[in-house]
Amino acid sequence: MRRKRIRLIAAAYLLFAAAAIWGFSVGRYEAFPWAYLSPIEKFVLFVPEVEEKPTLVQKLTKHRMETPSLFAADGFVMRDDEFVDPGYLLMSRYSSAHSQTIVELVRLRDFRILHSWIPPVDELLETMFPEQEPMISYNRSRDGFAARHPLLLPDGRIVVHPGLGALFCLDRQSRVVWRLGSKYACHHSIDIDAVGNVIAAGNIAFPGERTWPEGLDVSSNRTFPRDGYFVVSPEHGEVLRSESVADILVHNNFHGLLFGISQRGDTQDSLHLNDVQPLRYEVGEYRYGDLAFSLRDISTVFVYRPSTRKVLWLRTGPWVSQHDVDMLPDGDFTVFSNNSYRKEKEKYREISNVIRFNVKSDEFDAPYDEILREVGSFTMSQGCCRVLPGGDVVFEQQNEGRVFRVSRREVRWEFVNKTRDGYAGWVNWCRYYLASEIDLSWLERVSHDDSI
Repeated sequence: MRRKRIRLIAAAYLLFAAAAIWGFSVGRYEAFPWAYLSPIEKFVLFVPEVEEKPTLVQKLTKHRMETPSLFAADGFVMRDDEFVDPGYLLMSRYSSAHSQTIVELVRLRDFRILHSWIPPVDELLETMFPEQEPMISYNRSRDGFAARHPLLLPDGRIVVHPGLGALFCLDRQSRVVWRLGSKYACHHSIDIDAVGNVIAAGNIAFPGERTWPEGLDVSSNRTFPRDGYFVVSPEHGEVLRSESVADILVHNNFHGLLFGISQRGDTQDSLHLNDVQPLRYEVGEYRYGDLAFSLRDISTVFVYRPSTRKVLWLRTGPWVSQHDVDMLPDGDFTVFSNNSYRKEKEKYREISNVIRFNVKSDEFDAPYDEILREVGSFTMSQGCCRVLPGGDVVFEQQNEGRVFRVSRREVRWEFVNKTRDGYAGWVNWCRYYLASEIDLSWLERVSHDDSI
């Protein structure tokens, strides 16, 4: 009897020890069943921060650009009372008051809206989407019109696109100045190069319009990846030049990135270009005119010189499903890493983060991880960031309708695009400007009938 009792105690002890070790492994090393328990844990942790649980009616009437709000802030909130931000935010956001996306220029020292642009969505929808463009669906409606990544010109005009569709330009009164022809479906990033031309990512051809470069033996059922970039005159919207990313990779013998990685059925969107960034500094081997590219679906970034058609360097990872690559004044690069599984729509890590990369030494650093983990920075898709002089970073979570500025230790300010109780509206690639980078003299000339 005594031996039986000892055996039972020993078995219970071993079972308890095994459970403790397993529990430690789940929490520390994400062992089974972490993937199933983690969403429950996050839901429980986030519930207290939601102002009010959405009702059934709210869920049924949710706009496609609204998302359940995970954060308590409503609008701009200063978190560091001793800090004054001298910059400006050109912000694209879904406005429940307008039932569409609007663009606002915000002075960050006092969070004052200096000017607003209200895109004439109905007018634009009539002309900017080609019928032969099957990939465009939600962007060809008021509900899906994103007004993504607005670019401010020196005279107060902005250049923007709907998310996937023709690039267009609005004046200060939100009137259409020009739009690209319907052949040019732009998506993701818009920027300006050293000579003042606009550079936008987009689809350079309709499905089936392009063929593979001559001499490249490709199966006939493999369609041509349409990702590329346009160089556009800001005055009249004239396309000065365009180039295919697939052509760049083939010319530089990166065939494996086109054919050996993608999990899609064909190659039409196997790369998923989401950023074309003109380099702003002539440091070391880099020159004005060089471009940095981000290819999300293969977790790859590279720098390319159009004048010689040469890729200067290319790297896959450690970033995962990334958006937004930028060059710093010292020649290092930063990458906004979403850290999400591309197909399963799950987290690879608990946070989206900023990775700094020294090309020469091949060294990586993630200097903001501690504060990003503290504030909860994950965004499944989209998003962008900018590392500022002095080391702060402005970080956008598009999917959560949130933008914030942090140092390595604390939050400076936070914005949540709250639309109603329990919900926030998307922000669509907001752009931070240093005071030295923005000319606001056009504001002095705004007439009384401008939208302010």
